[in-house]
Amino acid sequence: MADQFDTIYDVVVLGFGGAGATAARFAADAGKQVLLVDAAPYGEEGGNTRYAGQAANFARDYDQMMTYYNWLTYPMTLPEDVKAAYVHGLTQNKAYFEKYLGVKPMASREIAPNSPLTARVVEYPEFPGHDTNDALSVHKGHFDAALWKILRQKVVDRADRIDVWLDSPAKKLLQAADGTVVGVTILRNGELVQVAARHGVVLTMGGFENNQDMIQTYLARQTFRQWGPCTIAVMGSAWRNGPVPKCGI
Repeated sequence: MADQFDTIYDVVVLGFGGAGATAARFAADAGKQVLLVDAAPYGEEGGNTRYAGQAANFARDYDQMMTYYNWLTYPMTLPEDVKAAYVHGLTQNKAYFEKYLGVKPMASREIAPNSPLTARVVEYPEFPGHDTNDALSVHKGHFDAALWKILRQKVVDRADRIDVWLDSPAKKLLQAADGTVVGVTILRNGELVQVAARHGVVLTMGGFENNQDMIQTYLARQTFRQWGPCTIAVMGSAWRNGPVPKCGI
């Protein structure tokens, strides 16, 4: 394997947002040498997680949330074990924040029960079970990258086991003859680097909210107004102490 590649890691994570930072952190905690890669230049990494509202969904009651989730996903048919894992995870998010992020989270309804942002936590109040749904924040602020900064610090704290390559887009997954993914080609400093992954490549590159071709193909919409790009514009300007643009949403 070594003869075919320029460098070897145990795990390669593509995408340095919240999911990528988390995957890299736990792989490192499991004793693996990790490469965390992102196409964004230094100072602009973080994906949607960095620019989002900094709240994470959670549920107070499993049965109520399962009812609500079934209504949210109707008429799709989803595997019951997948739904159970997802909904159970939502009920555990408070404990997760405390154990793995080192913070005591605050629920949106506790911070500002009558705010428009809190009202958006429950998108469909007409559905049964909706009242158990809420969102967690690491403090009272919103849209300030607070959650992202914590996730990023967990990566920085493990610098002995996690290498970070920014401004380094992944170009191609590398496969063995049987189709197994064994590495990835990364464009770094103007050169293609072949990176082997002994225990897998983790893809955490987000959705396709800003890809108009994929929006039209998979969502069947000719036009689509996203919150994400607007929020990115606002936060990017705010962090640079420049004028904050009007989003018009």
